[in-house]
Amino acid sequence: MTAGEALLAKKSMFEVVDKGSKFVCDTNPDEPPPPRYNNWVKYRHKATGRFVFHINFHAVAGIDNNGWPEDLPRTRCAEQQFAEVKELAREKKADGQVIVSGDLNVDFSADKARGYEKFPWKVFEANELPNLRSVYNLYGEKGTGTHGNRHIDYIYFWKRIESSQVMWMTDYRIVGDTNSDHKGVVADFSLAP
Repeated sequence: MTAGEALLAKKSMFEVVDKGSKFVCDTNPDEPPPPRYNNWVKYRHKATGRFVFHINFHAVAGIDNNGWPEDLPRTRCAEQQFAEVKELAREKKADGQVIVSGDLNVDFSADKARGYEKFPWKVFEANELPNLRSVYNLYGEKGTGTHGNRHIDYIYFWKRIESSQVMWMTDYRIVGDTNSDHKGVVADFSLAP
């Protein structure tokens, strides 16, 4: 994913307050796969004045074998990217609600079953609360997958302790016809007034 990749929200509901990209790594300069970036946008929800951060990223492909890491430079790049996304989410959560999305190229079921410490399940979800929670963790795996039979495209949100939670993920669905080799993941959220 390139720097400054577009992140979208309805203009009628949100206004962009700030945005940025953080370079992560480049395992093959000047050749595919391209360098990896973690992109983010800070939105203000017009109706409530609340701030929402959306972090989006794309991990390199071919980094796991049924939940186990492949011993490759691009795998180490992805592991670094997962850790940096978690830190970016931790950094941004003090100023608003956090949503993380992306093509992580690691299957949810295989990752959860193996529990490799540097892959998404352990980095984002299996730690202490408060923490990030994925659509699959909260609502199970729906459909046959987002890429073949694998669930590798994710949406997370930062689940706070109940007294501090003002945004909730209420459901999700997997959609086709996205002009991509992946199916899309669409999550529904509610935001307290």
